[in-house]
Amino acid sequence: MDKIPVSSSLKKVFREDKKQLNLALFGAEDYELIFTVPHSKAKLLKKLVPHISYIGKIDSSEKVKYFYDGKEQKIKYSGYKHF
Repeated sequence: MDKIPVSSSLKKVFREDKKQLNLALFGAEDYELIFTVPHSKAKLLKKLVPHISYIGKIDSSEKVKYFYDGKEQKIKYSGYKHF
């Protein structure tokens, strides 16, 4: 989770990392594209798009795991309620 890009404006308003991440993950607005690329193509992609952020990886498990500073984190999915 510490690899998820967070805007400088959000950092100014919410100085605590957990609040920033909560809004980035569940704040209802999508500001970044998220996609996958084969590991064998990662270096080429970074060369073509230098400002890209790597935020995770996919493995053979069916679970979503969140890590911060290398430690697995338990977070409660809160979602966003429009109404």
